[in-house]
Amino acid sequence: MTTKSALPIEVPATSYVLPAPRRSAPGVIVGEPRTGSALERGALVARTLGERFLAFAECQQQFLSELRSRLAALDGDIADGARARLKGALGDAVAVLDWCDSVQSDLLMESRRAADGLEPLDVVELCNGIAASVAPDGGVQVTGSSPQWWGDAKVLADAVSHGLAVVAERTGGIGGRRIDVASGPHGLRIRIAGLGEPGDSLDAGTVRRFRQAVERLGAAVVPDDLGPGGAGLVLVIARAPAESAAD
Repeated sequence: MTTKSALPIEVPATSYVLPAPRRSAPGVIVGEPRTGSALERGALVARTLGERFLAFAECQQQFLSELRSRLAALDGDIADGARARLKGALGDAVAVLDWCDSVQSDLLMESRRAADGLEPLDVVELCNGIAASVAPDGGVQVTGSSPQWWGDAKVLADAVSHGLAVVAERTGGIGGRRIDVASGPHGLRIRIAGLGEPGDSLDAGTVRRFRQAVERLGAAVVPDDLGPGGAGLVLVIARAPAESAAD
């Protein structure tokens, strides 16, 4: 079941300001995810493979360009007597070449992403792993759906984990938490909400770590549908231009 937020996807020009920090937050314990080394390894593997794929794709792109140039020259050299029949066959060959161009474009785009250390992620599956790591007792529920998203798994996991820490402090560690994943035409939305009564302040260190993680992710933070006074927040991750064009 997909959970849709009532907020528009457009991110306001001003940053969402979390409540002022308080002096202490007794009794709130938030575990760190145990997936760091595995996620770092995944990014390294993606980068290594991406560099290899990128070299192949760039070479193939040159070959396809050369093939198209030679087919165009052949078209101009066809004798008038056999022109109709040969032009039909040539048109079929060019159509196949167009398909090759389409595949080539996808290969080149995904190779560049992988060479940058990104990988295709199932965001809901990743959030389920974070929830199990942070709250093995099932205190964090994950819902929603999303298309495949290319990104750095460790960076995304850090932002979600620190978002859970923020929400835990907002509710004083009382009540469950939930992560709702949804996507729209402009990007990915991850809502992190708490089921407890929200407090009015946060520990300064928790806020700082969360903001740093969000900055590394390149996301924006907005209130959820309960507004700035609620316990929840939404991570808004804009789509890359290539992803938007592919839809």
